[in-house]
Amino acid sequence: MVLFIHGKGGNAGEAEAYRSVFPGEEIVSFDYKSETPWDFGEEVRAFIGERMDFTLIAVSIGAFFFMSSGLSSRVKEAFFISPVSDMEALILSMMESAGVSEDELMEKGTIGELSWEYLTYVRNSREDWRVPTHVIAGSLDEVMNTVVTERVFSDVTFLEGSHHWLHTPSEMDAVRNWMRMKKT
Repeated sequence: MVLFIHGKGGNAGEAEAYRSVFPGEEIVSFDYKSETPWDFGEEVRAFIGERMDFTLIAVSIGAFFFMSSGLSSRVKEAFFISPVSDMEALILSMMESAGVSEDELMEKGTIGELSWEYLTYVRNSREDWRVPTHVIAGSLDEVMNTVVTERVFSDVTFLEGSHHWLHTPSEMDAVRNWMRMKKT
């Protein structure tokens, strides 16, 4: 089985783009509604039930959400597309861009999209991800710094000139070809 998890603003239908890479395998797409990793964990546990030993395809924040779910032992191999590989680094970058200090965020609780509860959760809930993981991202990813992604994952491929959202026909062809080359 292949489990597909979309990114923010995505949908379950995106999984169809990868059917040709996994012929004959069941592709199950999880169309989650959660906006926090703690809610996602509950939602994905209910969705996958007792399923084990599956391939995971996750996009952007969907990768972070799954890595935070505590279900890594069930995954045999993962393909991450433009993953949010270090949420703390992303939040701190967003805080810096917004001119928000940690003290200010702690005091106010939320400032725009920033949340002290979310930052605290991320810091206190680090998962030890030991799944064989292949990563592809744009070399110009404006969401997750490529240096951070390379620090977190050892098998990273960058699409030159591409941004965070890999969606053009040529980018999608490159992603599918990369998956075919990497899958075990």
